[in-house]
Amino acid sequence: FQLGKMIANPMFDKVNGSFYLSGVVGQADGFRIEEITGDFHQIGFNHYDYAQISVEKASFVNNVFTGAIKVDDPHVQLVYEGSIDVSKQKVFDFKATIPKADIGYLNFVKDKKASFNSDLSVSMKGQNLSDFEGDLTIKQLYYQEKNKEITIPSFDLNVERSTYADRLTLTSKVASVELVGKVDPATIYEVVSNNLAIAFPTLIEKKVLPKKSKKGQYFDLVAVVGNPEEVLHVFAPMVGIAPGTKLAVHFSDRENNTTLDITSDEIAYFQTDSLKGTTAKKYFAGITLNQQLEQDKLNTTFHASNAFWNDSLDVADFNTKIVGQKGVFVSTIDWNLQQKNPAQFFFTTSILPNDSIHFIVKPSYFTLKDKLWEIQNTAALTYSNRSIAIDHLVFERDVQFITVNGVLSDNDSDKVFVYLNDVQLEEFSALLQDDVNLKGKINGNFNFYTPFTTLKAQGEVTIQDMFVDDKSVGDITSYAQWDYLQERFVLSGDLDYLKFNTFNFSGYYYPFRQENDIDFRLDFKNTDIEFVAAFLDPEVISDVKGKLNGKITVNGNSSSPKIDGLLNLSQGGLKVGVLGTSYKLSGPILFSSQHNAFFINNMPVIDEEGNTAVLTSSINHEHFQNWSANIDLWFDRETVENTYHRSFTGRFLVLNTKYNEGEVYYGKGYATGYANIFIQDGQTDITLNAQTEKDTKITVPMYGPSEVSEYDFITIDVQKKLTNKQVDLTGINLDLNITATPQAEVDLVFNEKTGDAISARGLGPINITADNFGKIQMKGQYVIATGKYDFVLPPIKQQFTLVPGGSITWTGDPYEANLAISAYNKVNASIKELTADAVGGISTVGNEEVRCILNISNTISNPTVQLDIDVPSANEAGKQALSRIRSNPADLQQQFFTLLVMKRFVPLNGQTSQGFGGATDVLAEQINSALDGLSKQVKFNVGYDTKSAQNGAASSLTRQTTVGFQTALGENKSILISGAFGVANSSTAVGVTNSYIGDMNIEYLINNDGTFRLKIFNLSNDRGVLTEKYKGDFTQGIGLHYQEQFNELNESKMVRSFGKLFQSATYKRLFSPILNLFRRKENKVFVKKGRNIVPLPAENQPSSPEVPIEIAPEQATPIKQ
Repeated sequence: FQLGKMIANPMFDKVNGSFYLSGVVGQADGFRIEEITGDFHQIGFNHYDYAQISVEKASFVNNVFTGAIKVDDPHVQLVYEGSIDVSKQKVFDFKATIPKADIGYLNFVKDKKASFNSDLSVSMKGQNLSDFEGDLTIKQLYYQEKNKEITIPSFDLNVERSTYADRLTLTSKVASVELVGKVDPATIYEVVSNNLAIAFPTLIEKKVLPKKSKKGQYFDLVAVVGNPEEVLHVFAPMVGIAPGTKLAVHFSDRENNTTLDITSDEIAYFQTDSLKGTTAKKYFAGITLNQQLEQDKLNTTFHASNAFWNDSLDVADFNTKIVGQKGVFVSTIDWNLQQKNPAQFFFTTSILPNDSIHFIVKPSYFTLKDKLWEIQNTAALTYSNRSIAIDHLVFERDVQFITVNGVLSDNDSDKVFVYLNDVQLEEFSALLQDDVNLKGKINGNFNFYTPFTTLKAQGEVTIQDMFVDDKSVGDITSYAQWDYLQERFVLSGDLDYLKFNTFNFSGYYYPFRQENDIDFRLDFKNTDIEFVAAFLDPEVISDVKGKLNGKITVNGNSSSPKIDGLLNLSQGGLKVGVLGTSYKLSGPILFSSQHNAFFINNMPVIDEEGNTAVLTSSINHEHFQNWSANIDLWFDRETVENTYHRSFTGRFLVLNTKYNEGEVYYGKGYATGYANIFIQDGQTDITLNAQTEKDTKITVPMYGPSEVSEYDFITIDVQKKLTNKQVDLTGINLDLNITATPQAEVDLVFNEKTGDAISARGLGPINITADNFGKIQMKGQYVIATGKYDFVLPPIKQQFTLVPGGSITWTGDPYEANLAISAYNKVNASIKELTADAVGGISTVGNEEVRCILNISNTISNPTVQLDIDVPSANEAGKQALSRIRSNPADLQQQFFTLLVMKRFVPLNGQTSQGFGGATDVLAEQINSALDGLSKQVKFNVGYDTKSAQNGAASSLTRQTTVGFQTALGENKSILISGAFGVANSSTAVGVTNSYIGDMNIEYLINNDGTFRLKIFNLSNDRGVLTEKYKGDFTQGIGLHYQEQFNELNESKMVRSFGKLFQSATYKRLFSPILNLFRRKENKVFVKKGRNIVPLPAENQPSSPEVPIEIAPEQATPIKQ
């Protein structure tokens, strides 16, 4: 059944189905169908065939349809029940549930996936929109379109009518709206428009209203925004409105009065860059808008507490005021008037007949990045009938200015000229995209014309010292012309960096395209790459040089351009600062947009000595973001010979540095192996597998001898070393695998000035790792093959030979490596000087090899040095003497240094050698000199003395060995500690007596000059044969001590203090009565005794205060009884 043709409506198509009708036709009421039932298999509507439609219990009587309809179509489900009166007074009373409606498939919207569901009820009546009243309730509304969803839990519309006013109330989660008044929907638009035409007579034309139109229409509208996010997300995704935003409108046709008020916490606009996938938010916050239009007078004020365009253009206290009437308005716009970067604009707008608008811009100013720009003179702009005239619009700041003059029309001879003079680009970068920071000085001129037909433009611009995001680009000179047929700029020019011409460019820019907006060709002709050094840290890479030749193309999207082409690097070179090495390199560099990468393939790298390595690299990016780099460097025989088909020299220079204070290491290093550097997301992974080669010599300054405790002659200040050379490993992971070989020499220098150092050759694998938190780990073992230790303890300077097999073993912390190193110094001396085998005290010429041994153990940060003496050919007596020496640390130290200095032994207890007493003095002096340099805080000295005594037939020999020290403690060095420790050995005919020396003095300086002290002491008693035998070993005491130096008595501080005491009133009062006993009568002295008078508080004193009188006792008059 062709329903569409029957009712002449193309929206309807075929109808297929069966139905039952029962009713009467031709009665007084015209048309009565009392029962309608049926099923429709097809109803064509809006180019879609609906299926499975059933009608039950339906009737159509007196123009009222009552019944139930059910639709179970694949794309729409509906259940309807109720009645509709289609007579003149229409009545709607029904409920409808729509669980599913794919309105895209039903051809109501373009998005095929769009759908909605709802549950609604309607109870309304009326003839037309002007008198409809009742309720419309939607219990649930869900809408989905293009992956966007909106859900409105409830939606209530109530319309009430009365004689004086109608009320429309809408309540929902999105917004609440109330409209009260009397309006005619058919003419309200024309009525409001005519009201506005009074204020804008030349802009809005008054319209003639129908004769029967309602007079005196008015309304008051109040709308409060709830949660509009879901609705805006679907219908206006670029707009954001804060909840609580309020709109109030009052309109009165009778009074010719219109008022508009808006308050909002924020109204925002979201600008999306689809290519970058980013969204920028621009907004006004703290908004109040009030506009009053009364008769022909307009008064508008707008205020925003904050206006945000981008990070560089974020202003506060934004205000706009417009006042005027009959088409002439005075406007003011300002912001930040009480803060940094203020601005204020004044202009007058005149709306003239024939659609003309005339602006007069008065002197104004604005500030960009704390720089004041001014419009000093009045300028004029006029728009009229496809013509724009600009007269003397000038923006000025110091020597900078931008001028705009001219006329724009459809005539090619009418042009607008723009001149720029020394304009600092940085000041205007705030107006551009907030993710780009531009700097540079712009000079140039351009003109444009015929914008209403085909815009044409041309000009020349030079940007000097241009920077993009603080990275230097150079000087750009560009010539541009607008190609109106292709709607593009034709550009050509060149880029100079540091006065070097880097490349020439030519191409096109399409400003109106969303994609493929650039197409350029860059031509490199012997371009000097020295400018690249400006982008690099000179402490890492310096001395960059080389020439580039070739062509590359840059096209696609300006935000993510495609770069293709091939450049050839010749005469290239650079210096790696941290390694101190310079390299030459040359070869092709491939740019591939298909892989979003730059490639270097098998580029030869040549060191300072002509040794060759192979460089391969790929630098990847994702539309010039998320950069990563993978760099491989091979310097092994197989790779070099297979790549370049020439013999490999067997090594590659990887280190060539001189000593600088604070360096962890320096020297010259050769290696073979492989290195990889991978950089991504700010993280750098460095992997090295290398083996040391011939002529490698690495020096590690370890900070030499500092203090001696027991036998710790070697002290390494690890904390000081780390403080002096802080290595920043943030974002770096290291994995260095180094195989040491005996071809490499490693020197550990403890004192550069004295030459105290260990020089060794060895072998072993060493692994060094470091993470981006700065944690360094070392593992492996370095085994010494050969080496020496130049031991220096001034004035002692001897060379020790390292024992092969010694090792340094790392298990984690680099400074906690375990040391197992032995070194010895050969001395030819006679061990008989230690024993009774010496004849007449004269030793045999040294013919025995004696080894002074240093055994270094513990860790690098806390090394332990143990002394030892070995005589391989010693007899039993000699071995016993050596064992005795080893058992006594003092004897061992004495013999060790005596052998180093004197090349002979010191006789043991009771033994002496002729002429050796003077030698011990020399030895003591030399050792004291050595100890004196060990510490600045504690002073040491060593003493050795022999005394002989004769008491009748009895004789004695006393040997005394002492070690003394002295130091000062405290912030002001007010505590002095000194002492001496040692052993005294007395030999007599009866036997040998040993006594211990333990002297200690502690003094506390009570006053600043140290003359008055508290002293505590412990002194050893002399227990020799000539002294009292019954004394104890020590004498102790505590006391106060005063000491000062002066030349004359009156210079003494103590004498001067006593003199002041004798002159004091206290002294006279206490001692005068006693001294008067010895004085003549005329010489006696009487001291007046004063009274302690407590003064009254100021507020309690009388107006004429009395003067207190003091009366001496001898002047007082006695009172008679």
